[in-house]
Amino acid sequence: MTAIQLPFRSNEGRYKFLGAGKLLNAYVEIQGKDAKGPAAILACPGLVEFSNGADTPGRGTTYLEDLNCAYAVHSSAVYKVVEAGTVTRLGTIPGNDQVQIGRNQADPVQISIHCAAGEFYIEDDEVKKVTDEDLHLADDQSPIVTIESIKGHTLYGKSSGRFYLSEIYQCESILSTEYATAEASPDKLVRAKSDGGDVYFFNQRTVEAWRYTGNADFPLEPAARAIQKGLVAPNAVIQLDNSLIFPGEDDIVYRLGSPPQVISTPDISRLLEADANREGVLGHSFSFEGHSFGVLTGSTWTKCYDAAIQGWHDRQSYGMTTWRARNPFRAWGKTIFQDAISGKLLYLAKDTFTEDGSPMIWGGDSPTLHVFPHGAICDAVHFDIATGYGKVTSTEQGFNPLMMLETSVDGGNSFRDHRELSIGQIGDRVRVTARRLGPFGPQGMVFRWRISDPVARGLVNVDVSLRPLKR
Repeated sequence: MTAIQLPFRSNEGRYKFLGAGKLLNAYVEIQGKDAKGPAAILACPGLVEFSNGADTPGRGTTYLEDLNCAYAVHSSAVYKVVEAGTVTRLGTIPGNDQVQIGRNQADPVQISIHCAAGEFYIEDDEVKKVTDEDLHLADDQSPIVTIESIKGHTLYGKSSGRFYLSEIYQCESILSTEYATAEASPDKLVRAKSDGGDVYFFNQRTVEAWRYTGNADFPLEPAARAIQKGLVAPNAVIQLDNSLIFPGEDDIVYRLGSPPQVISTPDISRLLEADANREGVLGHSFSFEGHSFGVLTGSTWTKCYDAAIQGWHDRQSYGMTTWRARNPFRAWGKTIFQDAISGKLLYLAKDTFTEDGSPMIWGGDSPTLHVFPHGAICDAVHFDIATGYGKVTSTEQGFNPLMMLETSVDGGNSFRDHRELSIGQIGDRVRVTARRLGPFGPQGMVFRWRISDPVARGLVNVDVSLRPLKR
């Protein structure tokens, strides 16, 4: 018996034969020395309907803890969401692009919203447009590309690098003298993002940090030398694990710092570089059972960074190449997302293995098992996997749950020998073994396993029985 390496992250090589370890809707949790194995591959939580009051895909959300309600933009409509799941339409914000949302501490509170159609805000549950002419001075006609809230002010940033501050607690009132310019480099401003005390101006080639001082003349001032890394996607700056992460113009994902820390793999860089709409990559973050996850969704892919193990895995919804969850907020003991398909609001549910009733396929592709240069014969593969969690009723999907297994002997370019292995009806702790898997040559053997039945999933070990090929 030989233990094979489990895929602890998704990290596809430039060429298939280099290795194609993959985790699909699965993440790794370190178990410790006293556990059955050093780490386990577990299932990502499913998605359950929280509200179906909106019928179009979401553009952005925010939750206001002091008011115990959330606000969500779906296509051109703005909704107020309460704990019971009831949504109330408040007004219209044109377009279907992703929005940026901030808030101040005014009474009543003002919620600022930036989109391609202009600057809007919600006050007393009424949607209003910011029309202050001081945002459109004759000497700088460049467009507003970003907003951010800081210490009661609303910051409006233009592509030129000039940014304005509203009067405190008055997002609709901007003074023509209340501006400065992020000008350490002549590149264009892409996004402003605050971490509470500092504001980071993400430009095309640099990142500038400004600190809030409260100075009466102008309350922001440069805090440090510019970081020589730019931002490619304005809506992909993610607050994660007390830091900011972002996809750079050089197709590398960084954790902000001095110097920035590279957290992406070459696999992620290849996806960013090949994406036809790099600037449209979306990012968000959420936490689940001690793991902080940062999610990037491109045109045809979704990758999720797990800060606990500093590795990535794939997220994919049924019938899609991306994950349907967008724009989360934490409220009422739940992590709630906008649905990219239906417009519903969905929440994470750890003991649910579907997404709004659709299958959530879980699995992995193993690192290449090889006995270079001669190869071997694989007599059997044994999976130490969760078993006996079948559904109770015989008419339910998952009453007799199966694991699908395929193998590749050409470096992961193609898969063959489809098998369906029982993982046990309820209470039946079966042995999950496949036999007579045949020979493989110098390119080795890759195992691909998938489970679509809505039952508990977890994998600790995989062992194989091998015989060397005769030389």
